[in-house]
Amino acid sequence: MTARRSLNLKVAISVLAAFVVSMAFSWFLHNHLSRNDAHKLIDRTFESVEDEVGDCVNERLVRQCMAVRERLEDGHATDVRALQDLARELRVTEISIADAKGDIVASSVPEYLAGEGRQAFSFVTAGGQAEDMMCLVHGPDTEFCQPLRSNTANGVERKFVGVWRPEGGFVEIGCDKESLRSLARSSIVDLFRNWRVGGTGGIVVTTPTGLVLSDYDEPSREGTQWQDPDWSFYWQKREIEGFMTYVMIPKISAAVQRDVLVVATAALNGAALVFVALLVGFVISAFVRRQMREQAAKELAMAKDIQLSALPSVFPPFPDDTRFDIMA
Repeated sequence: MTARRSLNLKVAISVLAAFVVSMAFSWFLHNHLSRNDAHKLIDRTFESVEDEVGDCVNERLVRQCMAVRERLEDGHATDVRALQDLARELRVTEISIADAKGDIVASSVPEYLAGEGRQAFSFVTAGGQAEDMMCLVHGPDTEFCQPLRSNTANGVERKFVGVWRPEGGFVEIGCDKESLRSLARSSIVDLFRNWRVGGTGGIVVTTPTGLVLSDYDEPSREGTQWQDPDWSFYWQKREIEGFMTYVMIPKISAAVQRDVLVVATAALNGAALVFVALLVGFVISAFVRRQMREQAAKELAMAKDIQLSALPSVFPPFPDDTRFDIMA
């Protein structure tokens, strides 16, 4: 009985140890999966954010470019000084006007114009992103937006937008990061203010110097200096159209699914281990009882043999002596 109890105790301890190891492995596995899922969600969110920001900025710049075209149709002067003043008024970096051949005929940037031994800037011969603007001449596009990247002419980062002119050619405006932020700031702030990620996460937009423009959780923090999230968040940051954009998800939110999975796994594993333990205990107990019965039978047979060996088995023991008889 004592041996059987000791065996059952060992089985119970082994099952408990297996359960603890299984739960620890399950927790680490689901924790790793929940972290990966959170970062995948952040990556997908950035894809949506880039599309939304791009559309918002492009729409704003197209309106500015159309405003330039309307001024020109109303007879606005096209000399360098007049276009520079118009660029400042509309908060863009530069304005250029191209003819149907793709040559710049007026610009707020004197270097683009012919003079002093140089030819006018040509969108056809410049190649690269500049040549893409010729779709406004050859059709069918009536407006065209390029991403923020290095300018073909001088290597300075610019975002260019062009609109077709009915009389031929097109109007192009260029914006640096500062101009983009100035023009699209209000639209970007409104765009992300109520954008949630993963239920309790969200998006924060700041300037390159860290001034908060839009905060998904605390609007009162807008206008203050931003500090990177602490360890309690999964987060990433990227620069999109000149805006520093943060996407973050609280770890406690990402851990809810992990905890649910771990608890469910624990319940299933616990039930399975209890069933296995009962089955193993039954099998071992039956085996032990059979061994004990066989051992007792062997011991009884051995005692019988010992007892029988003590009795005489040869009769008569003294055949030559007739004075007495012995029986057993």
